[in-house]
Amino acid sequence: LQDNLDGMRAFVANASHELRTPLTAMRVNTDALQNGAYDDPAVSQRFLSQLEYEIDLMSRTVNDLLDLSRIEANRNLLPQDEINLVDLINEAFQLWHNRMLQAGLALRINQPAKPVMILGNEDQLHRLLNNLLDNALKNTPAGGWIEINLYAISDRLIRLEVCDNGRGIAPEHLPRL
Repeated sequence: LQDNLDGMRAFVANASHELRTPLTAMRVNTDALQNGAYDDPAVSQRFLSQLEYEIDLMSRTVNDLLDLSRIEANRNLLPQDEINLVDLINEAFQLWHNRMLQAGLALRINQPAKPVMILGNEDQLHRLLNNLLDNALKNTPAGGWIEINLYAISDRLIRLEVCDNGRGIAPEHLPRL
């Protein structure tokens, strides 16, 4: 019972952190707009873009929590479809390329020319890839690089990586991955 309580406490702490971070950023951007940034179109657009990004991040986090609760309750197993990972990676590249450029980062993809098909939930795979890219963006200094690599090792085995030359994950956080 104690292990379950400890696990639940850790989960709630992590979920709270994942929600608090974008809320704090949204508050800072809103305050800046209210304190005069709104009068400069270029600056206000930058703050509004950041607000939109943080709202998207919060929405993804809330959706992840809802999906997790459905799966835990075994009420709604997520539908699975055949998904082309090459297309998914190309979509992610289009979504993230400008953000990476604005942060002074290079975003590269390495993948087969032919489709790589898997069975999975497309929304979850989008969330997974976006989460990995968001983490890489946050932890890679300007001038760095981020790569999305897809390897078709065999007909039944693929490897999808998001690599960067950022600071890496602190050793104390590795057990929670």
